[in-house]
Amino acid sequence: MEFKDLRFLTTGIGSFPHKDPKSALNLILKYSSIPFWPQLPKRDFKESMALQFTENLKFLELRDKDIFLVESEDFSFKLAEVLEKIELKDINFFFIGRDFALGLEIFLEELREKKFSDIEFIKGQLIGPFTLAGSVKTKNKVAIFSNEDLMAAIVGSVSMKALWQIRRFKEYKKDIIIFFDEPILSSFGSAFCPLTKEMILRWLDRLILPLREEDVILGIHCCSDTDWSLLIEADFDILSFDAYSFLDNFLIYSEELKEFFKRGGYLAWGIVPTTEFRGQTCKELIEKLEGAIEILAEKGIPKELILERSLLTPSCGLGYLTIEDSEEVLKKLFAISETLRKEF
Repeated sequence: MEFKDLRFLTTGIGSFPHKDPKSALNLILKYSSIPFWPQLPKRDFKESMALQFTENLKFLELRDKDIFLVESEDFSFKLAEVLEKIELKDINFFFIGRDFALGLEIFLEELREKKFSDIEFIKGQLIGPFTLAGSVKTKNKVAIFSNEDLMAAIVGSVSMKALWQIRRFKEYKKDIIIFFDEPILSSFGSAFCPLTKEMILRWLDRLILPLREEDVILGIHCCSDTDWSLLIEADFDILSFDAYSFLDNFLIYSEELKEFFKRGGYLAWGIVPTTEFRGQTCKELIEKLEGAIEILAEKGIPKELILERSLLTPSCGLGYLTIEDSEEVLKKLFAISETLRKEF
């Protein structure tokens, strides 16, 4: 990946409270310097984070708005078919259709019509494989995570759906960023998480490997606290985190972050909270962010490097807010970006 100066550019995590994708996209284009397609869980339950990326994964089925393993006798056949499609890199098999992601279709239409021809970067996103695996309803979650074929199918399918997005975006000659959302990794190291560090890194390597040929920027987002050394060690370009709620814990990993920056890593600072944003002024949030940058600089990471490699986002998705509040969050993020880009 060629180095890009993303100094305090703004983007989002994905979800919006809107039912109309065009109104959500208008908001994105107004306030985000890196546009992304809106996920609209209130429009249709199939647009919720986990369900949205199960389309055509024939070993899974939707029942009562939840995801289950197929219980019919041909389960093994359906699983084998998906594994074969992954092996063949049959990207069209892993399409993301209008019924599951209308915001993505409208985003592509806007690109076709050259509605934002002056934009350099665009962003796509999808659920991470561990969060998808953890969303499948079973009597024993361990059975999913420890089943090699099931995990290969889930990890490979997520990777192929990312590749499908990338190939669609490439038609429009933009620099491409793809985020994987992994909230389940906030439970890593607890009694509720059966995953080991070795398992996570091995599967993340398999997720990323087919995408490295595409010259895209890959990010991972975790909206809660976790063992950040795990995600720093994984081969992602951008680490996206809730910098409002978990900044102190995150800064503990300054030595690991030093190595992350050396190999070309970026931070996406989720500095505007999606819960307490009304109680925080832009000035207070800027001071919080600048204080964190100074701490990392004192730990030996060149300040200019941090500035060049810093994006700004909300702390999480906006899907559970009101439409008015979602705009307020983005407006605050935009104002912070404008101030910091003038300052630095």
